[in-house]
Amino acid sequence: MGKESSDELEEVVAPAYFADNEFYRALAARPRRRLLGYLLEAETSTIWGLANVLCGWEATEPMIGPERHEQFRMALTHSHLPCLADAGLLQYDREEGTVELADLPPSVRDVIHRGIAAEQA
Repeated sequence: MGKESSDELEEVVAPAYFADNEFYRALAARPRRRLLGYLLEAETSTIWGLANVLCGWEATEPMIGPERHEQFRMALTHSHLPCLADAGLLQYDREEGTVELADLPPSVRDVIHRGIAAEQA
C-alpha cells in the first residue's frame, strides 16, 4: 500500500471505524481480538485454520479433541466472523470457508495491537 493510500485510509476511513459501535462490539470479545491479531500477520486464512488457531490458544494439553475444534468452528461461523465482518474488519466467504482481513488504517491496526498487548500484560 502506498503512502497516499495509507494517509487516505487514516483520514477518511479511520474516523468511521472509531465512531461505529460495531467496531467496539467486535473488539469486546477475546477470541475476536485474537483472530484479528492473527490476521494482521497472516492477512488470509480459512475458517478451519482459524478454529485451529483458537484451539491452540486455549489448549492446555498437546491435543484438543475434534469436538472442541467443531465448537470453535461453529462459533466462528455463527458469531465471531459475522460480527467482525459487520464491523468492516474482515470479509469471509462462508461457503468457501475463506477469511481475509480488510484494508485497515494504521490507527485501527494499532488499536487492535494494543488490545492484544493489554491482554498479555
